[in-house]
Amino acid sequence: MPKQRHPEHFACGQLHAALWTLRLLAAPGGTPPPPEDFLKKEKPSTFFKENLAAVDNLLQATVRGGAHRDAAVAVFREIPDLLPATGKIPPDTMGENPQNAFSDGYRKKRADHDERFGALLS
Repeated sequence: MPKQRHPEHFACGQLHAALWTLRLLAAPGGTPPPPEDFLKKEKPSTFFKENLAAVDNLLQATVRGGAHRDAAVAVFREIPDLLPATGKIPPDTMGENPQNAFSDGYRKKRADHDERFGALLS
């Protein structure tokens, strides 16, 4: 696989997908945005606003119990590995290449979670 040109944006896209998975495991309903929705000039932090309640989502999924709890714990444990290596969310508005990297990271992680937890996400 070729080296990712914007690894911090790719990592942020994957982190955003993981937070969406936690949200879906916490309560049915809601539809994750398609990766194409991130192909616009925005700051990565703009996309996280709705999903910053991840800890609350983890608690709600835990209350649901069983497979939802187990899947939420697995996703929550992934998060440290999805944080950008720089230690911060890129603060600047994304140009075309970072947009593509964010969208690609999001797409890859959503596909991974759909494969692993699909039946639990609806």
